[in-house]
Amino acid sequence: MPAMSPTMTEGSIAKWKVKEGDSFSTGDVLLEIETDKAQMDVEAQDDGKMAKITQNAGGDKIGVGARIAIIAEAEDDLSSLELPSEQPSQTIPSADDTTSSSASKDIGASGAAKNSNSSSDKSSDVKRPPPSPSQPRKQTYPLYPSIVQLLHENGLVSSEADKIPASGPKGRLLKGDVLAYLGQISSSYPSEQSTRIGKLGHLDLSNVRAVPPKEESSVQKTPPRPELVIPEAEPELDTEVAVPISLSSVLLVQKRISDVLGVRLPISTFVARATELANDELPQRAGRKPSTDELFNDVLGLSSPSISRTSRGSFIPQMTALPPSSLSEPTTLPQSQPDVYDMLTGGTPAARKRSQALPNLGIYNSKVEDTTNMFSVTAAKGNHTGYKQFKGTKASAEEISDLYAGLKQSYLTDFDVLLSGYAPSAEAVEAIGSIARDQKLRATTKPGSFFWVLDPVMGDEGRLYVNENVVPVYKKLLTAADLILPNQFELELLSEVKVNSLTSLKEAIAKLHKAYRVPHIIVTSIRNAESPSVISIVGSTARSDLSPRIFKIDVPEIDCFFSGTGDMFAALIIVRLREAITHSGLGGQKSWVSLDDVQAEVLPLAKAAEKVLGSMQAVLEKTKQARDKDLEQMSGPLGVMEKEKDSEKRQGLRKTKAAEVRVVRCLSDLREPQLTFEAHSVEEINENDGHC
Repeated sequence: MPAMSPTMTEGSIAKWKVKEGDSFSTGDVLLEIETDKAQMDVEAQDDGKMAKITQNAGGDKIGVGARIAIIAEAEDDLSSLELPSEQPSQTIPSADDTTSSSASKDIGASGAAKNSNSSSDKSSDVKRPPPSPSQPRKQTYPLYPSIVQLLHENGLVSSEADKIPASGPKGRLLKGDVLAYLGQISSSYPSEQSTRIGKLGHLDLSNVRAVPPKEESSVQKTPPRPELVIPEAEPELDTEVAVPISLSSVLLVQKRISDVLGVRLPISTFVARATELANDELPQRAGRKPSTDELFNDVLGLSSPSISRTSRGSFIPQMTALPPSSLSEPTTLPQSQPDVYDMLTGGTPAARKRSQALPNLGIYNSKVEDTTNMFSVTAAKGNHTGYKQFKGTKASAEEISDLYAGLKQSYLTDFDVLLSGYAPSAEAVEAIGSIARDQKLRATTKPGSFFWVLDPVMGDEGRLYVNENVVPVYKKLLTAADLILPNQFELELLSEVKVNSLTSLKEAIAKLHKAYRVPHIIVTSIRNAESPSVISIVGSTARSDLSPRIFKIDVPEIDCFFSGTGDMFAALIIVRLREAITHSGLGGQKSWVSLDDVQAEVLPLAKAAEKVLGSMQAVLEKTKQARDKDLEQMSGPLGVMEKEKDSEKRQGLRKTKAAEVRVVRCLSDLREPQLTFEAHSVEEINENDGHC
């Protein structure tokens, strides 16, 4: 019985998908397992045959690790295969059996006739017969160089080695055997030396006795030495240097770029570039010793100058007295200046069409800043996992770090939003966290200029998709995230609170706010036991005292399996949240947190979620309609030569392809969603109506 989750201790078999004697391939479903939480399929990890089923479907619950079936290799013949017993013995063989078997092997038939009880008492007294004299044998191993040299010096050919008695391990010929064969030493010398070496190889500890403890009265106690108290080293304090600077030159360059190119670069971009340049090629500190690599290169003459005289600094500017900027203010572009080409040709400057405010991208309903820089990392796969078969590679931690390092060295890291999702390993999650922390550090001089949306993809419905060591890494990164998007199972993993009621849901969200100081939380799927056809989306924005403001939106469930809806929700919530933040004038606020007097149902996060769910519901409903139509057109025969198993697999692939979300075809629903769902404050919902 496999463990389908870390908390699973027992389960029952709902249905066997294969019968005894059936063959199966990698990825085929072998059986269905039911637990108190969910019903899951168990897939084959390799090709094989079902030799015997020991636990039938529909029986009592079975503990994890108990035998439920016996699987054979794909090429095994089940008719001649010896199956293990129903309850294989785990006991250690008795000393009587061990001694009897060893005696029968060493002594022969006479030893097998001895009484097993007496042989166990005298097992240590059994003596092996002396080794028989070495006999000539054909040498299957290459001869030692000393043997070849000795045969050559005495005029013997290599084939003569097969006539010489060998006393070495596994019948190998030794130098002493050749010398004895030539008569230069005694013929018994090799066997005597072999016996002597075998005897010396055994360490006899029978005469070793423990030393009795000395009497305390006869030993003069020495006074204990006073413990040395090592004073703790005082931590080095950061040195702050306050220097007044003028940004007049920066403002002139900013204005010149805006006049010529029509692009307005923020002051933070100039500060970041200046910081990178200022930290480069700084002088080494006094008393620094060269590293091992530098000394080695200096000895070989591989570096010029021999030892580096510069280092990379890590100084961070802290600027004050900067007025906060609002994202909602329209940006007025200056009038176009005469072009050089117009001056030379004597013509009039062409009229350039420039909007007096930032353009509307269509997906926004207001004038929102269009300079959003996004950073994302995806896995190089041919298709998503909904097909249950795919090719490609996963992005490793090194590849993610190298990608960001390449952007950083070209000064291309002025991102506004970081959206991170599935990561294949704990190391990859840590690499993404390092990128987010670096971006957070760069945005310290301008609150609200960087926002991290963390989707902690770990599993669903009681089953982990990743290794268990990924969970603590995500917990460490929560303090740096601005918005997290867990599902119900992931919320339980992060908060360590079992969510089965409205009270426990509040407790889990409040714990993430207080323990990890997460500003915004959206739980993307909460199942309602009272209404199984309804899915709830629950969100919260923390107040200044880290108390939650929880809202809830109910949407009807669509009877179809879609892949990628979590990614679609995460991408849309960023756009809609920036739109709501612009309307609220919170673009310069840290983590875009609203004031404490704003109620839960009118939070920017709640308004953004209403529009996102309106778009998604429309897109998914149209996708299901297109899916049903495609399946009707593809319901023809698959061919008489295909196997039944291949036909089922092909049908599954067809259904998955037909259910691909129609995002591009539903662009109007993304731009102008129907507000059919409304957020409600959880404080106004009765406990009896809020079962999860």
